[in-house]
Amino acid sequence: MATRKPIDDRSPKEAWDEQHRLLAEDPISWTLTVDRLIRAFEVLAAQAASDNECTPRAEPNVRAVVLMLGGFAIENLIKAIIVSIKGPWDENGKFRLGSHDLLDLSKDAGLDLTDDDFLLFERLEQFTVWAGRYPAPKGSDAMRPRTFGQHFAPLTYGPHDDYIDQARSLIQVLRSMLPPIDYRGNET
Repeated sequence: MATRKPIDDRSPKEAWDEQHRLLAEDPISWTLTVDRLIRAFEVLAAQAASDNECTPRAEPNVRAVVLMLGGFAIENLIKAIIVSIKGPWDENGKFRLGSHDLLDLSKDAGLDLTDDDFLLFERLEQFTVWAGRYPAPKGSDAMRPRTFGQHFAPLTYGPHDDYIDQARSLIQVLRSMLPPIDYRGNET
């Protein structure tokens, strides 16, 4: 049976520790990742919108994957904001960005979420953790309905196109909190 390749001892750990530190501490490196995720989100969101216009489709629906990418983009946006405000290390020198919990990360970033943002984060977490990636979560609790006013439904049910639009709006707000990057190399 094949095994994982071991780390090559000829590569000094200190050099890679320094590379890790530089990338983790640089808001621009986080912003570059954010912009890649936003672009992928928008490309696939356009496909999802096109799928709506041409029913029935022979291909599978991609909306859950769009929401997964939107959740990944928002997670990285929040982490970039945290890096720009506090840095990636907590007061004990531990990497503070290991969580994927959008609500905890937003609290750490000092974001003031509306009730709609809070609910969107709860929904997007379902797509980033399982609904955009797997047919079922680790346990059934993630699938169980939540109460919304007088109605109840699983967090993954509902008008996915609305969630895509809400994610897009929130992405724009959060992205505006980070410096722009000129990918064409023009003077700014």
